[in-house]
Amino acid sequence: MERYERYEEYLKNVTIPMVGVFDEKINEIAVNFSPVATTTDFNNGYYAGFPEDVKVFVRHFEDITDFTINPFIVDPNGKELLKTLKQGEVISFDGTFTITKNTVFHSDMNEIYYKLKPTGMFNLKKVEDNNAAKKLVGMWEKRLQRYILTTKQKSFEELFTSPIKDMILIGASPNTAGVYLACLVYQGDTSFYVDDIQTLTGWSEEDIKKGLNELEELGEVLVDPVYELVDDEYLPPYFQQN
Repeated sequence: MERYERYEEYLKNVTIPMVGVFDEKINEIAVNFSPVATTTDFNNGYYAGFPEDVKVFVRHFEDITDFTINPFIVDPNGKELLKTLKQGEVISFDGTFTITKNTVFHSDMNEIYYKLKPTGMFNLKKVEDNNAAKKLVGMWEKRLQRYILTTKQKSFEELFTSPIKDMILIGASPNTAGVYLACLVYQGDTSFYVDDIQTLTGWSEEDIKKGLNELEELGEVLVDPVYELVDDEYLPPYFQQN
């Protein structure tokens, strides 16, 4: 059976207040912002994303660092503003989107994922804050950390008993014990991100980070060293801000 894809509109139209760093004008019909965040996340200083039923949007790496807009969907005043922007300047805007459902059909399974399709960009304003770009870049850099669990593969019987006993014996907090249990989903050589645990559990990023930090101190998780080797050559210059 051949692989093919089907796109369809799903759920509803949504409006998301957002903040983004202007990166570059790609061509006559597209401009790129990198990174972007919801206004709520920008104010809080971390990525929680925009939850809509079956999916959390504007939290994953590709969405945050490669946010491309067709100027045809920008309101007239916004188009004029885009003409004046310089690389590294920050704007706020209201983005309107349609949530689309994409089904990929394979011979043995069907894969379903959801995407935001931008339909409008309104109320564009420059953010008159010299630290705005630095804050957004800092949020993005925190997203680069991914983790590897050092625990060896356990049997099914051990999976739900031994970890809790281990955590109690070493004096870990209940929060950390819970995070550790969630991390066990990614046993072996499988790396994972904070938002993987957040998607799995629904816990706050703050609690998950606290748990992971404690687990790192205890030697139970390692920050993946390979993923820290980001090639700065391909990042915009404002990512190298001090």
